Amino acid sequence: MFNNKLEEALQQVEMAERNLLDAQGNNDPQHYQRAAQDIHYAQALLTSIHDSMMSAPEEEQKQYLHAKERMRILQEAHSSL
Repeated sequence: MFNNKLEEALQQVEMAERNLLDAQGNNDPQHYQRAAQDIHYAQALLTSIHDSMMSAPEEEQKQYLHAKERMRILQEAHSSL
């Protein structure tokens, strides 16, 4: 069964990615702030499910690890702005 918290985290990572791209396209402090908030929230969600992912089915573990890697890239991109 698909973990609801994992699903929420995956959706938040996607939203953070979209908002970061939007911030890069708009030179506006509000867009940067929104992207930073979304990245922080997505990271908090991933951190909150870390322990449960260790015993999750393999497919969910793969999705979790992929989301963590996407977050690393988003954080690096945000830091470079």
